[in-house]
Amino acid sequence: MATMIRITLAPAALERVQGYLAAAPDAIGLRFGVKRTGCSGWGYHVDIARDQRDGDSICEQDGVRIHVDAECGCGESFTTDADKAA
Repeated sequence: MATMIRITLAPAALERVQGYLAAAPDAIGLRFGVKRTGCSGWGYHVDIARDQRDGDSICEQDGVRIHVDAECGCGESFTTDADKAA
């Protein structure tokens, strides 16, 4: 079951994303995720979403669908869960 999320883009960011999506005919929205990088081992990653993946959490703002990848599992070195963050 997907986690309920709420992401709100600032007006200027929303306008810019709408432009990127209009220029990419295969785009279905914006994707947020994490990938291995940086000193802590994880970093945020933002890209055009071209597919919907199992475990995606999705919200929508003014016609822009925002897909968020499933979170990192361990929560030790990096977590996006506010309840686990120290």
